Amino acid sequence: MRFIKLAIIVFMSGLFFFSVLRGGDRTFAQENSAQEKNALDVAGFGLSLPERVGADDGALFAIQFLGDLHGSLDNCGCKGRPAGGFGKRVSYQKAFKEKLPAMPVLMVDSGEFLNDDRSTHGELKGDARIKNDWVLKAYDKFPVEAANVSAADVAYISQLIAEDSGKSNLPPILQRTISANIVKASDGRPAFKPFVIRTIGRGKPVKVAIVGLSELSTRPPAGLKIVDPLEAARLVVPEAARAAEVVVVLAHVKSDVAARIAAEVPGISALIVGNGELFTPSIRLKDTLIAFTPSEGRMMGELRFYAGSKISVKDRFISLDGQVPDDPEGYELVVGQREARKVAYDRFSKPPTGDGTKLTIPAGYAGSQNCSKCHVGQYVKWANSDHALSSNPLATRQTELESSCFVCHAGVVHSDAMSREKPLGNVGCEICHGPGAAHVAAPDKSYGRIGDAESSCARCHTAKTSPKFNFSSYLAQVKH
Repeated sequence: MRFIKLAIIVFMSGLFFFSVLRGGDRTFAQENSAQEKNALDVAGFGLSLPERVGADDGALFAIQFLGDLHGSLDNCGCKGRPAGGFGKRVSYQKAFKEKLPAMPVLMVDSGEFLNDDRSTHGELKGDARIKNDWVLKAYDKFPVEAANVSAADVAYISQLIAEDSGKSNLPPILQRTISANIVKASDGRPAFKPFVIRTIGRGKPVKVAIVGLSELSTRPPAGLKIVDPLEAARLVVPEAARAAEVVVVLAHVKSDVAARIAAEVPGISALIVGNGELFTPSIRLKDTLIAFTPSEGRMMGELRFYAGSKISVKDRFISLDGQVPDDPEGYELVVGQREARKVAYDRFSKPPTGDGTKLTIPAGYAGSQNCSKCHVGQYVKWANSDHALSSNPLATRQTELESSCFVCHAGVVHSDAMSREKPLGNVGCEICHGPGAAHVAAPDKSYGRIGDAESSCARCHTAKTSPKFNFSSYLAQVKH
């Protein structure tokens, strides 16, 4: 009985929610009767590429949008009728510019364009890094003018910034990432540009402010926090409206949050919403058009803006199905991402050396067994420690296993785990004491001293991988 009552409440709440969304502002709707019919304008299903572009209807400018790519430049992978993919996206963009050269256009992303697959310890997987690097490369080669940083994007972007250490070697697209509500935990200041301004339009160009918002779907990196997107919109949208004639918000939020932003924050011309939920037609709420991003790039969204006493906007969607050819330049990036992932997978999945039954010791290393010839007591203590058994947990983690695991668990001695460098097989003597082949060949007392043992341990025993790690107590367990 309680379950039935709960179901009725949920059902009635849903009816109320959608009635509010569908209602909108009657006065505004009467001026836009075609939009009020809620007809989904999708160009595709048998149309040629020029036909999908449509006619020049006098729009001042257009904004094309995608989102929720999850780090993939490839098609959706759908069985039978694969759709989407970066090659098809570029193909449509080129056809648009060729057929409508007088209509300026901006390309934007509503968020979650990067992959955020994590290992057991919460580290970004090596495959995710490869995918993300290629997405950033693609977004620069065929420029995305503004990319909204979602909770799933911020970890990798923050990692790149930290690794760059002020060297200014970051992909240019990172200068075009935006977020009004991802802030520094220390002082609450924005971690990214809250919005960007673009001047666009034929005849008399207009200034367009593009604002970024997201909600907390996964914990952000240390030092950052994601504040309430509605509260951030209340603060930032008025500022953006003072600087521009048109305000467009890219929001990676759930539908109900998007509805509240549109209802409670005036001054937004269009709200482009990505959230990975089931695609729904665009709706109007008061003076704001809410357009939902098709997931995984199966369709491209397009907004066209028109001059008048008040700049108006209409939406349309373009199917990127199998009838849309892949542009060679765009498809080259798809293939590049595929091949980079395959190379990394092959290095990881194939035996590292020989027939796979025995590991070949990397050059310069001797292997822990050679240490036992002189250091018997130390070897016995090591052989009964967790370090000697460090690769054992990998056997039970096959479904989530990936190459970065080998760095700490299997003694990979190369700094790039994706290179699948020959592993030592466990955390042996030489992981801490250094390559020992020369010492075995000519023993002396100069070998083996560890300058900074705590830093050496910290390479693997991080706050994420070993939250209970205490250097002094752990050292006592392995000291020999």
